[in-house]
Amino acid sequence: MKSLKISILGKQYPLMVEDHEEENMLNICRYVDEKFQEYRHQLIKQPE
Repeated sequence: MKSLKISILGKQYPLMVEDHEEENMLNICRYVDEKFQEYRHQLIKQPE
């Protein structure tokens, strides 16, 4: 097992993954962070 610190919307989270899953999990975390950033940007533009 390997311990990672991932960042989503600027907040860090600890994550334990198997050694062979590290690269895939980092890619998934980057994707999730990008999508959350997009959603945040879109919501800011919405009228109240």
